[in-house]
Amino acid sequence: MDDKGWRLFPAWALPAAGFVQEHKLIDGRPGNRFEPDSAVTRAEEVAVIVRLIEMQK
Repeated sequence: MDDKGWRLFPAWALPAAGFVQEHKLIDGRPGNRFEPDSAVTRAEEVAVIVRLIEMQK
């Protein structure tokens, strides 16, 4: 995510957002956009769960 995207996060959320990005748990939207109010599909939810399970191996 570019610097502009990081400014959209409140300070308290930055550590969690950094973890998610570092471990590639969420890919984000096309064009490197951050859309916190957009709907999450079931497929996106499952993808995150699978990635979390893979991290535990």
